[in-house]
Amino acid sequence: MTNMDNQGIVSIGAGSTTAASAATCAHAADVLVDTHSLRLVSRSGFGNASGRGTSWHRACRVCHAAVLHDGPTSEPALPFRCDDGVMRTLADYQGTAHDSMSIARDFCGLRFTDSALYAAMALIRLEDGRVHEHAVATVEKLGRDYLAQPDAQSAGQLSEAVCAWGGGSRVWGNLVRHHGKSLGAKFHAWFTAIGDTRDAETAIAPALANDSQAGIKGLGVSFASKHLRMLRPDCFAVLDDVLSTGLGFALNIKGYALFMHHLHSFVSVPPGNIAVGRNLGAVEGGIFYLVRPWVRAR
Repeated sequence: MTNMDNQGIVSIGAGSTTAASAATCAHAADVLVDTHSLRLVSRSGFGNASGRGTSWHRACRVCHAAVLHDGPTSEPALPFRCDDGVMRTLADYQGTAHDSMSIARDFCGLRFTDSALYAAMALIRLEDGRVHEHAVATVEKLGRDYLAQPDAQSAGQLSEAVCAWGGGSRVWGNLVRHHGKSLGAKFHAWFTAIGDTRDAETAIAPALANDSQAGIKGLGVSFASKHLRMLRPDCFAVLDDVLSTGLGFALNIKGYALFMHHLHSFVSVPPGNIAVGRNLGAVEGGIFYLVRPWVRAR
């Protein structure tokens, strides 16, 4: 993911309201911004962000500084992909066109600065509030409510909300079809088995079918991890197809355990602690946001 090739790249066209097009300016400050981010924020300067949803748009840090920076309605800065493959924001350049002096972190081959990750975490929250009927905060509260008063009914309600948040209407439909009225009890038994463990393999394994146990039929690693993320967001996070494809973690029990090991290690390394004031699930959401355009542009 470190080569700045031409796959899925669209130059910003005549719709731009800036003084110069990134494709023709002389600043030698080309960067790439993903189409989804351009459509998510509501500021002018990039025309209509046309192009297929998986493309990158070529921009210039100088010509397009006003739209790459924090938006006028408290919308976050836009992360962009530099020619060395690192995801950055304008904050890394301290308002100049010079090379960034910010430290680039590396998470399993995905390279980014802290400012890019903070921006991505803010953007995924913005997206969550606009796209999902059941936003993260709502589902996390259901997780806290269950832990405060655990029973089969609240476990079922939490599971239904997790599936709705994760776009898993078919997953929920299959779960109901397989388990009927016993579905809440199934999830309650799993959540009870998790207890206070912080071990990812121990937490996810009871939900997944294998040679020695039935698991919860209809549940795979992706949605099992979504349940863990909403139940214990300080300890667990999501491993879905985007992260699996982009970072190379297998969608199985061992793959999830390895992903969580890397994620816990990442948030605890200097400089500073990237997770201060944020739960682990929020940090994973930012990483997901940064890796997604790489995956979709393939």
